[in-house]
Amino acid sequence: MPHPFRLAIAALAAMLATIVLAGPLTPPAGPVAPTPGPEPRIPINATNTPGDADSLFRITQPGSYYLTGNLLGASAKHGIKIVASNVTLDLCGFEMRGVAGSLNGIRVEGTRSDIAVSDGSVTGWGDTGVRLIDAISGNGEQHRLERLNLVGNAGDGVAVGDGSLVRHCLVRNCGGSHGIRARGTAIIETCVLIANSGNAIDVGFASTVTNCTISECTGSGIIAAEDSTVTGCVCRDNGGAGIIMGTGGAVRNCTASFNEGPGIRVDLSGVIASCIPFRNGTNGFQIGSRTQLTESSATENRLDGVLATSLCVIRGSRFTANGFSGDGAGIHVTGDDNVVENNLCRSNDRGLDVDGDGNRIESNSCPSNGIGYSVNGTANFFSRNTARSNTTNWAVVTGNVLFVLDAATAGIVVGSSGGVSPGSTNPNANYSF
Repeated sequence: MPHPFRLAIAALAAMLATIVLAGPLTPPAGPVAPTPGPEPRIPINATNTPGDADSLFRITQPGSYYLTGNLLGASAKHGIKIVASNVTLDLCGFEMRGVAGSLNGIRVEGTRSDIAVSDGSVTGWGDTGVRLIDAISGNGEQHRLERLNLVGNAGDGVAVGDGSLVRHCLVRNCGGSHGIRARGTAIIETCVLIANSGNAIDVGFASTVTNCTISECTGSGIIAAEDSTVTGCVCRDNGGAGIIMGTGGAVRNCTASFNEGPGIRVDLSGVIASCIPFRNGTNGFQIGSRTQLTESSATENRLDGVLATSLCVIRGSRFTANGFSGDGAGIHVTGDDNVVENNLCRSNDRGLDVDGDGNRIESNSCPSNGIGYSVNGTANFFSRNTARSNTTNWAVVTGNVLFVLDAATAGIVVGSSGGVSPGSTNPNANYSF
């Protein structure tokens, strides 16, 4: 059996060994800081990314780079020039500030792809804030810009190539022809553009612009090429149109107000749904052939609530007080074979103005306009429309299919039955009352 003294010595030794392995229990003086480790990215500095004759810093190899502090520009130089593809640049919350005579904040040279820039400010440069398309060829693709402030640059805010993504960016007071420009297909998402020169957002075919807010730009708010979609955007007080959409595009849940041009223009074969143009300088909606407009509202635009050409469908919408400080109709169709049904046109110079032929006008209500229905075309078919309290309810030329009569009014109705027939059993009769 072990001696008790030897057991005590063994226990003391084990305790001392534990204390030695655990290290000191009292931390050193000063704030607690993480133990430095290897940084997998490359810092932007004169050693790693030396500049050249026209740039402060130059990235020549693929990789992940980051700013370590604010960067001040210089005359006749770009801030950071990128001459490689597959580059990620993290501004780490710092500012790149240009000076008088400086060039682009961030610029590629040559056709480059897969460049990402994020998390910082690019302000006050003498040309574009972030230009990721080559100045000579205009090419470049698959770029990503996120969480950037681009303010007060003399050129565009952003220029990217085909297949690019721009989101959560602020572009303000830039002096080029575009706030955000994408050559080719792009996604522009949740950006704010204020008081830029030229058009705020200009994207190529099959692009998506979502949840962007645009105001006070000298050109149009959004210009999107064919087969694009614009959703959930607000365009206010711009010098051109609010939104211009190319062939086959869709505009949904957008508001366009106080723009100098039309609120929303779709050139051909498009879809507009649940949109609101208000007090624009020309028409609320301006739609080309084969376009469908539904469940929308146009109010107090200077000319027409909607100006349509041919083969359009205008359904389930409200057009109120258009011709505001000008002359306009709630709905104005200039071409042939449109379908106009279940709309309300109230307090316009003319409720529904039909200048084309062969249109079907059905189940619309036109109260309190100057003229309820002004029809100068022929072979138009009218069914179940109503006119009330207009200065002139109907002004229709010869050659249209139309049966109008004054509706009979009923006395008091109490209980389960009563009233009188409006005056006709013809299912296509139109009524004034």
